[in-house]
Amino acid sequence: MTRLINFRIQSTSEHAFRANNGRMSDNSKIIGILVIIIFAAIALAYTYLFNHQPYAIIKTGQSGNLTSGGNGGTKVVVYNSVSSNGNEQTTVSSTTTAVINKQIYSVPIVIRNLQISPTPAGLQDMIVVPSSNYSSYIDPNWNNVEFTTAPEGGGSMIEAWVESNATSSSRATVVWVKLPMIIDGHDTTTIYMDFMNFPVLSRDGPTGEAPELSTAYAQYDNGALVFNFYDNFSGRGLNTDLWSNSSAFSSNPVIVNDGLTIGPSTSKQNNGYSAVISLRSFGQGVVEFYGTLLDNSTQPHYQDVGLIPASSSNACNLIAIGSFYGPGYAGLQTIDSYCYAKYSQGLSFGKPEIYSIFVPSLNPTNATATVDYANPVTLSFASLLLPQNIGFENQGTIGNLGPIYWIRQRDYPPGGVLPAFSFGKLQ
Repeated sequence: MTRLINFRIQSTSEHAFRANNGRMSDNSKIIGILVIIIFAAIALAYTYLFNHQPYAIIKTGQSGNLTSGGNGGTKVVVYNSVSSNGNEQTTVSSTTTAVINKQIYSVPIVIRNLQISPTPAGLQDMIVVPSSNYSSYIDPNWNNVEFTTAPEGGGSMIEAWVESNATSSSRATVVWVKLPMIIDGHDTTTIYMDFMNFPVLSRDGPTGEAPELSTAYAQYDNGALVFNFYDNFSGRGLNTDLWSNSSAFSSNPVIVNDGLTIGPSTSKQNNGYSAVISLRSFGQGVVEFYGTLLDNSTQPHYQDVGLIPASSSNACNLIAIGSFYGPGYAGLQTIDSYCYAKYSQGLSFGKPEIYSIFVPSLNPTNATATVDYANPVTLSFASLLLPQNIGFENQGTIGNLGPIYWIRQRDYPPGGVLPAFSFGKLQ
């Protein structure tokens, strides 16, 4: 950028010489030349610094995906438009309506592996953020928080998914981060929570949120980038790349309408095993879903979710949460390869909650289940063949299964215990 700089230099000695017929001494000429050189140098330095200042936010007036860059310091960020085909674009625009220059703040988070075994690369770890402690830096809707391997948005970006309490006033915002590094037993690593000066929420990451948290369902849901297997049942149809619809076996209506609902059986015969089954199978890990399961006070038959055989002709080898055979048979169920069933009560049903099923190994001797991560119940069994598929079943003649808003499969943490976390000082 070129700037015109005008200089008008008159020294007292110059006035004196003009009073004496305009004559100048040699010393005065040298001084005048030096003054001009000095001012010219200052002008050149100012022009260079002006054209090489740290990048600032460049806003085009439309929301969308963001891109950033620069030579350190404040980053270049461009608010982009949405293309005609509905895809968010990441392009630089030269049309600006405002320029804001703000610093990016960071908080170090120390992740500690409490177990003797190392964590797998890509382990999903839960971090509970006391957002109200940083309310001056976090957007009210939690849309400017990014996680990286270095402070101030440096290093590598870490995929993160906000599960609940996505507000700057919350004392406990639950976030899952996909750790790119391996943490040795009893060792630590440090990641950074960055408060960016622009929105980062996107279904393409690096930070997203659960589908029900957005104004438009699943607008910023990047769960598929964080978890090993994930679906939010968005739209109006079952994702046939992930699921098969076996409702023909059980006569259950399957409804996808920004959430999955399986209606009561329309068949008087109990010949159905599952209405929806995943195309992938799973062994060691944690299967979790958020939605509603009915209690079994009036439910005469199965309504459950869990790991089940892919074939509806085999009712053995399953681990599921739900209602089974009416009152007294609700909670966690296992059926081993000998078709011997066990039940463990103590899980609450009847309202939207997060249900978890833990399978500790490829040849497990027990399984554990929780509701909202609390009060675990455990069952042991003699033999269970894995891997198995994720399935939803409603053989009941009264009430719906669901709606289920999301389901995921994540890594089993070492010893069944997630790494601990602690927050450092704001930088």
